[in-house]
Amino acid sequence: MDSLVSSALLYADLQIPNVAGPLSLSADLRSRQVIVSTSIDAPREGTSKGRVSWLLRQLQAGPDDLKVEGRVAYRSASLVAPLAAIKADPSVIYPEKGREIRSFVLSATSNMGLKRDNGRGSFADGVVGAAEDFYAQVLQKLRAWEEAPPQLKKQPEPEESVEEVIAELVGVEPDKIAEIDDELGQADEPAQSAP
Repeated sequence: MDSLVSSALLYADLQIPNVAGPLSLSADLRSRQVIVSTSIDAPREGTSKGRVSWLLRQLQAGPDDLKVEGRVAYRSASLVAPLAAIKADPSVIYPEKGREIRSFVLSATSNMGLKRDNGRGSFADGVVGAAEDFYAQVLQKLRAWEEAPPQLKKQPEPEESVEEVIAELVGVEPDKIAEIDDELGQADEPAQSAP
């Protein structure tokens, strides 16, 4: 009520089960516009370039006028561009100096209905229609990033001794190879003559 009196703004967040983010509605009675948006966390691994690519893969069929805002770590300002511009050149939303995009805010703006009744072209119809369009074209197609499960580290194979390799090739126990090697070594020694 305070927001309506002070800034002619009505807003609400709808929590929908199993979606990537909340559906936020904002009706600005002064500008007669409805803004529908959602916020999703960017992947926590990889570069900002990879994070933008991750989002674009999910929004291939998204509306061209969808506003995409990349929120950058440790900066109050964010990078904003329409989806059509990002599809044409993703670098328009890359942050400078290797900074990381931490989250994305996606929003769509539409005109509010002017009629006061409940029929077509009314305020209620405009708000509900904007929410349904945004959900159908954007939110239901998004998937939250999930961290990959940890991978098992491959154990280094112990180095085999020469005796073990030969024993495996010949088909005998490694200690037998050592015994044979000792016997052969003794046979190769020259016999010492008695004094």
